[in-house]
Formats: sequence, structure tokens, C-alpha cells
Amino acid sequence: MKNGIGFIIPLSVFLGGIGGGIVFPILPVLGLKLSLSAFFIGVIISANKFTRIFFNQFVGATIDAFGGKKPLIIGLLIEAFGSIFYILALHLPLAGYVLLIGRIVWGVGSALVFISANTLALNLSVRSNRGKYTAKVRIALSLGVPAGLVLGGLLSTLFKDAIAFLSSILASILGATLVFFFLKDTRIEFRNALKLKESLTFMFKNPYVSIVGLGNFITFFSLQGIVMATLVLFVKQRGMEFIYSDARFVSGVVMAFMMFSGGVAGIIAGRIVDKIKYRSTIGFPAVLVVFFGFSLLAFSNSTLEVVTALIMMGSAIGVNNVSLLSILGDITQLKNRGKAVGVYQILGDVGGSLGPIFGIQLGLSIGFDKMYLLTGILFLLNLAVFFKLNRLEKRLNC
Repeated sequence: MKNGIGFIIPLSVFLGGIGGGIVFPILPVLGLKLSLSAFFIGVIISANKFTRIFFNQFVGATIDAFGGKKPLIIGLLIEAFGSIFYILALHLPLAGYVLLIGRIVWGVGSALVFISANTLALNLSVRSNRGKYTAKVRIALSLGVPAGLVLGGLLSTLFKDAIAFLSSILASILGATLVFFFLKDTRIEFRNALKLKESLTFMFKNPYVSIVGLGNFITFFSLQGIVMATLVLFVKQRGMEFIYSDARFVSGVVMAFMMFSGGVAGIIAGRIVDKIKYRSTIGFPAVLVVFFGFSLLAFSNSTLEVVTALIMMGSAIGVNNVSLLSILGDITQLKNRGKAVGVYQILGDVGGSLGPIFGIQLGLSIGFDKMYLLTGILFLLNLAVFFKLNRLEKRLNC
């Protein structure tokens, strides 16, 4: 990829992922310490994704019109600003609402980061290498988040929550600085006019884009929503240990295994989907592996069993994501890819927003084992998504 795009964009996304991952092992426990209800904790965790729902299509249309470098820089700086509220919440009254504001601000920034990075990857690739370069961006996020999970759990355990939140701010600022100085502004061949009305109706006029997005909805609801929001409580409830007994650290480490395995699998999957005739083919076994991973997680009584389950799920999700995004690039015109990625991200964020709200409440009500089993069954709906996309690919002979 030209102009360092294959290195700088993944690196900036990696740093943004660190900032996002740091808070996950901390917020659920911090919320309970602040005597917040399970529902409100879920709302706080989901707030960034709820915010993105309203910004994603505007961001996608803006990138189609003006390119992706400036939105990427602005997004990373907004993420840093949002993280400041986490620190303020440790010292101010009404801390729950301060945390909520921080998550909302962070959501605006992450919308700019995710859509800019993914759109640039699609626009600057072709059919023969789209899986490879799409994988680079997804893997950067997959590696950044686990780094943040471990860092957040470790810093909050050894030092203070404030130190962990400060590292989130620094990571996002560093990412913005690298993009500003080292990424040349890339120009696509066709710049679409900024038409907000058209961007809002794009989802309904392009059903196959929405089908790809539905696959992302199921993934975000199950993994980024339910698992990442509830695992710290599951680990604490079962008294699991890994070096330290602090549930924040343990959950951060085991979730890191999930995200890291997703990154490794994504690298492999990116090269495979570029070589096979129908990219959707690889999605079918991936869905089944996720289901078995949820089943194992539900009955896990040791840290090793949890790690094994999360590696299974992470690896399969890495394959799943690369396949979906590559197909999205194949079926979308260059001038509309920002809006298409916006739809993809909107549906993912809806799922990621609903996951923590239902997951924490259900886990505490009916038990985490039953809740994880139900989530695994729900994930099987992705088989229908890949079946539909497989039929489309055969018709278009992509």
C-alpha cells in the first residue's frame, strides 16, 4: 500500500484500541464500587456505541466527500478528550454521569477512527489484496484492545484507576501525532458530494450491505457486547486467578487472549479470502467454532478453560470479520464505501450497545452459564448471513 498506509493506519488504530481496551476491566468493577445499578453500568459501557449509531452515517458520508486523514486525526484526539472524564469521575460527585459523558464523547471519536481506517483500507485495495489489507486494520484493533485490556487491568491493580485512564489518553494522542506527521493525505479517484439525506437512506436502498452489517450486529452483540462487559463479573463470581486474584486483571488477561487470537487468525484469513473464489465460504466453520466456544465458556470452572473458550471465539471472529469486510468492499462502489462502512458500523454498534445492557442484567439474574449458552445459540444466526452472502457471490461471480 502506498504512502505508508499499510503501516501508519494500522498503528494508529492499534493505539486507539489500547485506549478503548483499558477501560473494560475497570468500568464494571468501578461502577459496583460507586454503588451504580447493573443496568446503569451497562448503559455507561454501551454509551460510546449508542453515540456512534447517530454519527456513523454522517462520518461515512464525510469521508466519501473529503477523504479520511483529517477525520482519523480528529477522532483520535476526541477519544483522548473523552478519557479525561474517566479521571474526573474519580473525584467528582455524580460520578456515574461523568463516566457516561466520557463514554459519549469517546463514541464520537471512535466513530471517526473506525470508519476512516476501514474505508481507507477498502478504497486503497483491489479484489486480489482486499482481504490482506482489510485484515491489517482489523488485526491492529484486535491487538490494540487486548494490549489495553492487559494494561488497564495491570495498572489498575498495581497502581490506581487514574493511571490506567491516563495511559488511555496518551495512547490516543500518540496515534493522532503519528497520523498527522507520517500519513500522506490519500486521494481517491472519485469524491462523492456530501449528501446527508442520501447517506441516511443508503442502508435501506442497499439490502446486501445491510446483510453484511447484520453479521456485524450479531458479532458485536455477542462478543464486544456481552462477553467483554460481563467477563470480569463472571471471573469474580467463580473466584478465578491468574498470577493475581484481582478479577480486573484476570479478565483483562483472558480477554487479551481472545483478541490476540483474533488478530492472528485474521492475518491468516486475510490471505485465504484473497485466494478462494467465494469469500463467504470461510465464514460457515467460523460460526460453528464461536458456538462451541460459548458452550465451553458457559461450563468453565478454571482460568484455563476460559482462556481456551475465548481463544476459540477470538480466532473464529477474526476470520468472520475479515470475510465480512472484504465482501463489503467487493459489492460496494468506490464512491459509496464510506457510507457502506457506516452501515456496517451502525449495526455493529447497535449490537454492541444492547449486549452490555442485557448481558449484565441477565447474567446476574439467570446465571452467566445460561446467558452464555443463549448467546452462543443466537450467534448461529450468522450461518444465515453467510448463506445469503454466498448466494450473492455466486450470482455476481465475485
